[in-house]
Amino acid sequence: VPLPDGMPPGTYDLVARVDEPYSGLTLHASANAAASQGEPIIASIQVVLPETPPAADEVDVPMQVTGQARPGLQVLGSNRLPASIQAGHTLDVELWWYAPQQPGADYTATLRLLSHGQVVQQWPVSVAPDLPSSQWRAGECAIGRYRLALDRDLPAGNYLLDVVGDGPEGSSVALTNLEISAYVDPQTLIDQISHPVEGVTFSDHIELLGYDLSTEALQPGEWVRLTLYWRCLAPPAQDYVVFTHLLDDQMQVQGQRDAV
Repeated sequence: VPLPDGMPPGTYDLVARVDEPYSGLTLHASANAAASQGEPIIASIQVVLPETPPAADEVDVPMQVTGQARPGLQVLGSNRLPASIQAGHTLDVELWWYAPQQPGADYTATLRLLSHGQVVQQWPVSVAPDLPSSQWRAGECAIGRYRLALDRDLPAGNYLLDVVGDGPEGSSVALTNLEISAYVDPQTLIDQISHPVEGVTFSDHIELLGYDLSTEALQPGEWVRLTLYWRCLAPPAQDYVVFTHLLDDQMQVQGQRDAV
């Protein structure tokens, strides 16, 4: 199992997951097995810092980004960021930071969303929350992970996501362009359901709001597209599978499709 460069030191659980290929169902560990979020723990491993940090040009990053956020603090890359996202959604960002010299201080930065050169939303962050830069050595590489909640009222359009080091010597490093679509109120989708239902809940976690059918009259051998609309009432403890059955007037199954 390859570990990414810059992974923060600490204790991690090595887990295994088994997925059913047809439905995508995840098979969970039995109740008497040690598990992390339903996945069996194979072992606990201790990740430590390498004796010698990798050189900047040797760090393996999903997307290369080159820039200096402030003197002595460089951005080497990021995770693979989406090209488009809806306003009101959350954007997960990972940045690989590098310091050629020992910082000796806890650096902070600001992730910014810009439209036509103007900042429309920003998020102050610690550069690497799991390994503060005051603990870095010269040549240290560290990953910073951030969850950015986009405002719902962002107008649709093209935006630039960048990061800038805090302080008078901070400078901007462009990360990616984002095409942001307008926020869609869930109630709008609910109002468009052709067959709404009420009072159908499962384990007090999930509510079935209704369904759409592509057709209600078809011939043997033809397909019907069924769209189900769900609402989460509480975070489920595990994954669920929907068993969809087509029954005749004798309640015999004449067709079925199972999926997550």
